[in-house]
Amino acid sequence: MQNPVEEVRKFTEDKRGADVAIEAVGLPEVWEQTISMVRKGGTVNLFGG
Repeated sequence: MQNPVEEVRKFTEDKRGADVAIEAVGLPEVWEQTISMVRKGGTVNLFGG
């Protein structure tokens, strides 16, 4: 399996990350990945857990 953070970042300008991410799995390791996918100053919504 490829790194999901790198997969998201490769689709953004200069690999900066997404502007917004929504996480609904509720697992701490997924929270960390979701936060890493978002650009500095971006928005993360965590649901579940």
